[in-house]
Amino acid sequence: MASLQASFSQQLGNSLTVRGTRGWARVSLYVPTELTLFAEDARICRRAGAQTLRLRDGNMYDAQLEHFCSALASGRPFRIRDEEVRATIEVIDRCYGRLAA
Repeated sequence: MASLQASFSQQLGNSLTVRGTRGWARVSLYVPTELTLFAEDARICRRAGAQTLRLRDGNMYDAQLEHFCSALASGRPFRIRDEEVRATIEVIDRCYGRLAA
């Protein structure tokens, strides 16, 4: 299940939150180097609550190109399978009304 909120009349958090049965993780779309999470099974979370991790700063597009070129040159598989890419493009096409439901 997914939920999406958008508004022109009020400022929203501009973040992505993933919730599971035993925890959650949130990343801000403005501060992609921080990940805040809570997991019931994590000892540190039970003791101190949600944790914010500082991630290495890097350009995601450079990383994608580096992986793509490396996979082509080495023959190793891509991180994302063809089926996943096709399914994602199909969802985008449906959003733009290019495909019938």
